[in-house]
Amino acid sequence: MIYVFGDCELDTCLYTLQRAGQTNRLRPKVFGVCLYLLEHRDRVVSREELGAQVWPGQFISHATLEGVIRAVRQAAGDSGQAQGIIQTLHGYGYRFVAGVEERATQGAGREVQLASALRVLPEASAPGQTDVPTPSVGSAETPEEPPVPVQHGATTRDAAGQPENSADVSAPIDRGERLTSSQRTHRVVQALAALTLIMLAAWALWWWVRPEATVPLDKSRIAVLPFVNLSPEADNSYFADGMTEELIFQLSKVRALTVIARTSVMKYKGTLKDVATIGRELRVGTILEGSVRQADNHVRINAQLVDVASQGHLWSQEYDRELREVFEVQSDIATSVAQRLKVQLTAGEKRRIEKQGTGNLEAYTLYLQGRYYRNMWTEESLRKAVAYFEQAIDRDPTYALAYAGIADAYLLLPFFSATTAPMEVYPRVMAAVEQALQHGESFGAVQTTVASAKLWYAWDWAGAEDAFKQALALSPNDAATHRRYAWYLMTRGRLKDAIAVMHRAQELNPVSPGITRNVGLAFYFARQYDQAITQFRTSLKLDPNFRTAYSGLVYAYLQKGMYAEALAACEQMLDRWGRTPWVLWDLGYASAVSGQRSQARQVLAELQERAQHAYVRPLASAWISIGLDEKDAAFAWLEKAYADRDPYLTLLNADPVYDPLRADPRFTALLKNIGLRR
Repeated sequence: MIYVFGDCELDTCLYTLQRAGQTNRLRPKVFGVCLYLLEHRDRVVSREELGAQVWPGQFISHATLEGVIRAVRQAAGDSGQAQGIIQTLHGYGYRFVAGVEERATQGAGREVQLASALRVLPEASAPGQTDVPTPSVGSAETPEEPPVPVQHGATTRDAAGQPENSADVSAPIDRGERLTSSQRTHRVVQALAALTLIMLAAWALWWWVRPEATVPLDKSRIAVLPFVNLSPEADNSYFADGMTEELIFQLSKVRALTVIARTSVMKYKGTLKDVATIGRELRVGTILEGSVRQADNHVRINAQLVDVASQGHLWSQEYDRELREVFEVQSDIATSVAQRLKVQLTAGEKRRIEKQGTGNLEAYTLYLQGRYYRNMWTEESLRKAVAYFEQAIDRDPTYALAYAGIADAYLLLPFFSATTAPMEVYPRVMAAVEQALQHGESFGAVQTTVASAKLWYAWDWAGAEDAFKQALALSPNDAATHRRYAWYLMTRGRLKDAIAVMHRAQELNPVSPGITRNVGLAFYFARQYDQAITQFRTSLKLDPNFRTAYSGLVYAYLQKGMYAEALAACEQMLDRWGRTPWVLWDLGYASAVSGQRSQARQVLAELQERAQHAYVRPLASAWISIGLDEKDAAFAWLEKAYADRDPYLTLLNADPVYDPLRADPRFTALLKNIGLRR
């Protein structure tokens, strides 16, 4: 059967959707949802019915179902705003609303078989295929083949269902024609062989679709999946993402819970994976997911808590409120989740969950936009984040979290921009920190930013540790705080403690390339180079474009004397990012240490020439000079880095790069100036 709607044709024999002359072979579940809604277009199909028909025996989250609906719309040229093909009726389900014309095709028997297979077989990704919404029509991505078993040697039937060439397959044996003993034996062998093949095929099918062995999952380990944005305006996604992050922050205040960090859960935005798969991958026993629809001054939020093991609901609630009530909704969701998980909240935890950053809705919305851009981690996005945080403060001058946002964006800039001088941001960081403390010292996010500023810029070691401990007491499950506290421990030479804290951050953020890279960094500073290399490589598996993981490999290889591998990693960085200041820094040092002195001097000259027109970190030239064993030049550059208050100087005690200088009195003096030695 071919169903024609708009400029689309859905072919139930070929398992394809054709639009504007271009063919797209849909993933099985996407095809199944589209076909079921189309076949029942005379009525509204509930979410429960759709899930039971296309995913029989499985619990399918609201986010997963919305992802599949979005994939159908994308393939058919529809949108969540227009809803010209599939209409969403919030709280009820979906309805196929486009006009449909039916055309008969050949192969009706196969069509029935396909529809049956869609409802029985679970979705399985082919190797290398990602579980993301189906690409738009004409995409170059290879789609998954339909799960129709190939029947070699099967009897073909005509349209009436009768066997073709029936004389060959069903004519009775002439009783006058007797079989010899050898012929009978041959027939028996053939039958046994056929039976064996059938049994092997059945076993293979069971092996393919069998459920994975289950392991006990701790319900106190919880992941908040990205809330689905159902708002009419597509650019309101920052609000749904902000809701997700806010709930993570709220739940992170509860010591009895282990809450997976934002970086790890955001990879599931728009995923088609089911709750069981996500739970296994994140090693959580409970998942909170939902949707947000914001329009004008109104917001509708659906939230549900799901037990991964049973795939049953532990709790669900729909909130239909004025936008100004969103703060109360967030607190109610966090409190309800804790209660359903039988967590006894302390009085302090209740206060922190109920405490609002601001009562000004406009300021809050601007703050969410600032956080949205800060999480992109680029120079441009960090500066844009500052602008939004400043606008939030214009609406509410007492908004402590917005001040902390400004400080955090500025203190991160020198880590993401090689041309931003640390001294340029230092006074702005400290001014924003002062305001954040004045208006909200009881927020964990404020204390984390305060601790980071004291660590990287003020070099107030005792103050930094005190602020980190306060931050962890206020938000014991915040992965970013653990990650930065581990950096502090590395600066103090407490490397075993740093590795333990970094592993805790990794538990909270299991698929973060940044945290995995920092685990490698801790091993590198501990001179455990093989373990460091393993972590850097794992980080690159999580994100092949993570430059600082390549950089970590370069330095670990150099410490092991693997010069060819270090230079090869530099070449890979040159291919990916070109001759940026960061890449030149690594290339120059690697060239110097590996004996390619002329190339090292060439890089050094290139950096100094660039410094005539833009800021270039003196520390890069210092490292190349160390590699060239030019100590006087190295100390001259280190003094300039000290004057610039470069945050990387906090690692003087730990980094093996500085080992050739440690016996020099000038190095001891530098450590004392920074406060790393008394």
